[in-house]
Amino acid sequence: MNRLSILLCALLGGCVGVASPDAGDVEPAPDDAGRVDAGTTRDDAGAPDAGTPDAGTPPLDGGAGPCPATAIFCDDFETGLDAAKWLTNGDATTFTIDTTTPAAHGTRSLHMAYGQPYGHTGYQTVQIKPRLAAPDDRVYVRAFMRFADLKLPGAHPFFIDVSDGTGTELGFGSIINDFAFMAYAPNGLDDARIWYEGGGGWHPGVENGDATPNTENTVTAQTWVCVELMYFGDHQGAGDTQHPGEQVTVWLDGVEIPQLAASDAIWQQALGRAPPEHWSPVYDGARWKFGVSSFGPDNVALDIWFDAIAVSHTRIGCDR
Repeated sequence: MNRLSILLCALLGGCVGVASPDAGDVEPAPDDAGRVDAGTTRDDAGAPDAGTPDAGTPPLDGGAGPCPATAIFCDDFETGLDAAKWLTNGDATTFTIDTTTPAAHGTRSLHMAYGQPYGHTGYQTVQIKPRLAAPDDRVYVRAFMRFADLKLPGAHPFFIDVSDGTGTELGFGSIINDFAFMAYAPNGLDDARIWYEGGGGWHPGVENGDATPNTENTVTAQTWVCVELMYFGDHQGAGDTQHPGEQVTVWLDGVEIPQLAASDAIWQQALGRAPPEHWSPVYDGARWKFGVSSFGPDNVALDIWFDAIAVSHTRIGCDR
């Protein structure tokens, strides 16, 4: 039984209605450092939001468009899936360039067709090929995403994933039927910040899709949503033992989502420890992946489009 199943059993008082990975699912494959990626499994239900960082709203790169001048990486897929920019980890036909679905910018976007109906399960991602510099350990990622539906079914896939090869991993994705931001680290952290829809709590019995497949809080299916993430790791070299500022901030269409924010105060509490102890990857040279990593949904089709992906050391914004 995987960690998610164990957790759900504990939360629900039994294993009735708990989805477990299908036997046909592909197990996670080692990444290019040889390690096997691990997924987040725990909810932070009951953890207070006190201590959520309030760093203010960073200024945007004015007139950024799809590829701002400040970007250290950017791709709007107008020239296809460029092998100089991307590594494909998974099946050759999981990701295709779509010219028929309206793009967030231009005429093309990257379409991921995932799940047993498509024959693509397990880890299926595209990874930014260059190792991007982050000398001050602060990174902003912007991606436009479009969902065919918003059932967000099964397990806990990461749609945007960052790892540093040490076993430390953060992911924006979903747990069962809700958007979530998740963390896994060798120091024992295995937790999630969950943006519950409809009153909060898990949704037992609907692991293959929730009751609102066309919406998820403010996000609507078949429309583009701008996902922005700010990561700050506060790693200042091998001698760093004091780092009270580690944090993650998530914006959707320019609106900050406090339920998805992470900080030392929140996740050190989940560990039952006091800072300082790192829970974020080292972002300098980290691996950035888009698609489905960690454990993906079971038995269903998951269609997600990505467009105008950009990485910067300053906030990019949603200007198209």
